[in-house]
Parts: sequence; structure tokens; C-alpha cells
Amino acid sequence: MDTSPLAERDLAVQAGLGFLGDNDCLINDTWGSWCFIGAVLTTQPLEPDRPLERSCRHCGACARVCPGQCFQGGTYTYRTCKSYLTQKKGELTESEQAVLRKTPLIFGCDECQRVCPHNQQVPETPLAEFRRDRLLRLDRQDLANLTNRQFRERYGSYAFAWRGKKLLLRNLELVEQKEQQESQ
Repeated sequence: MDTSPLAERDLAVQAGLGFLGDNDCLINDTWGSWCFIGAVLTTQPLEPDRPLERSCRHCGACARVCPGQCFQGGTYTYRTCKSYLTQKKGELTESEQAVLRKTPLIFGCDECQRVCPHNQQVPETPLAEFRRDRLLRLDRQDLANLTNRQFRERYGSYAFAWRGKKLLLRNLELVEQKEQQESQ
């Protein structure tokens, strides 16, 4: 769940970089929805590309696995999206907390992307920056003991770092509560 002053997904569709899936992700012919979108603003005259003639298969796989049930009546709403909720500052309602507890991730979600048929045969990226070791688990006590400066030094290059450790600690506590309940 990204925000930008530009409608990057719509611009990417118009530029022929992909099409929008039911999950509101840009789906590229090569990378599926496992891609990042950026923009370059220029006064340089450029030959415009055409939008792709392909579209989402509307298979419903994303809707079936969505922890937040974001797909209501044929439309997508981000307000119950787990990725959005893991980034939302402040207190969460009980129903929002329940969405966060549905999967073990404490930042982001990607369940809809994991099951999308357009993502099943994508190649591994050749860019080393995107292939580095994934951080699979954070220790709540270790995270709590870090100063903000230590947090930035250790995790500053990760996508979740911009939201800070307080939000991650909240999310981690919610996920751990569920894990503790399941182990009892």
C-alpha cells in the first residue's frame, strides 16, 4: 500500500507497463505484480506508449485469500487491507487488530500477490539490491531495546523502516498474541 502525489499505477497503465489487477496492483507482463513503480517528470518530448490490451483474469484468487476482505461488491477498498493496516499509525480497532493477526507478517501482506496467476512464472530479479537476504523475524525485546538511532542504523535500508519501531512493536505484539493463543 503505497501513497504518492502522482497516480503512479494509472500512469504506468497508460504508459503500457502493465494492467491493473482486481487487487489494485500493476501487473507487468514479465514481473507480474512483483515490481516497483517510479516516475520521471521531464519536459523532454517523448513518444507515448500505448496501454496493454491484456487485463486481469478476474479469477477471484486474490479475493479468496485477502485477510482484510478488501474485495466487496466487485470493488477493492484499501481501508481493510492488511498492508495498509500494518502501516497505519495510532490505535487500531478490534476488527483492524483481527486482520493483522491473520498472517505472521508484521509489515505488509502480499497474500493477494502470492496467489495471483500472473505471478506464478515470474523470473528472479537480476538486481542484487532486491535479492538480498530477507529479514524473516524480528525479536520484540531486541527491537524495544534499540534507540531510534540504532534502529535506523540496523534497519534503515528496509522498506518498513520509514514507519519506525513503535509501529512495528505494536504489530509484532498483535501477531505474537495470536501465536501464544494458538500454542496454548
